[in-house]
Amino acid sequence: MAIGDKFRLKVTFKSDISAFVAQVTPVFSQEGALFFDTPEEDLVGAFREECEALLLACVTNALRLVPLPGQASSHTLALGLAGPAGGQGGDRMPPRSASILSFRSPTPGKRGRGRMYLPPASETSNTAGHPTGAHVTALNDLGQSMISDMPSISVTHAPWVWYIHSLADGDFKPVSQFVGRDYWGTQRDRTRIY
Repeated sequence: MAIGDKFRLKVTFKSDISAFVAQVTPVFSQEGALFFDTPEEDLVGAFREECEALLLACVTNALRLVPLPGQASSHTLALGLAGPAGGQGGDRMPPRSASILSFRSPTPGKRGRGRMYLPPASETSNTAGHPTGAHVTALNDLGQSMISDMPSISVTHAPWVWYIHSLADGDFKPVSQFVGRDYWGTQRDRTRIY
């Protein structure tokens, strides 16, 4: 593995009351020397340090984060579920409801755009059928951390740059802009695991 290699991080959430599972799968590029032994371990460490808490703030507490590779086994619970729960209390929204973080690269058109569908939030983040201002702010905080904190020079992890993977041309483009959407999306069946 070398600087410039691309990695897809699979962040998985699981419900403790049903078989519902959701994944967030951003792509990152290693842009500097590693702190840990492997790029995978370094990427997981960087995401946990810089973005995990911000991602949890966008998700209902009915979902728990499944241990990421290299995560300490002390987070594993007896039921086989992970430790940290989402940060939003109250009833969860329907399983197919999703917050949307849209992003783009300098490349014009569809090949330069992407979306990340997050697991369901709680009903407290919904007002009149739209995300509350606080929820949109939480989405933007997550995007800001992914675009600025992950690639920052750190003594605990390599710099990692957020990328868009264009299926149309098989190319990777760095994310330059993002926006948390003020409407709910629907999880597509191909992004869900049963």
